[in-house]
Amino acid sequence: MHYLRSMVTEIEVRMTARLRLRRPVMDDVKSIVAIDSDPRTNLHRPGGAPSPDKNVQTFSELFADGKSTMSVTG
Repeated sequence: MHYLRSMVTEIEVRMTARLRLRRPVMDDVKSIVAIDSDPRTNLHRPGGAPSPDKNVQTFSELFADGKSTMSVTG
């Protein structure tokens, strides 16, 4: 396990053979909303892509509460 240091806290990073995983943070909201709101990434999602405004609200609340799950990082 590795840790990235942010300005306020340490962020746990887990490594696999191919991926680096960490919990999303507030700085990730813009990128995540862009992907999740794109109709091309929601072709098989019932109801289609959520609106960007709804996504910003949802992800901001989720990350602020610290309830987010691990995600792939570059």
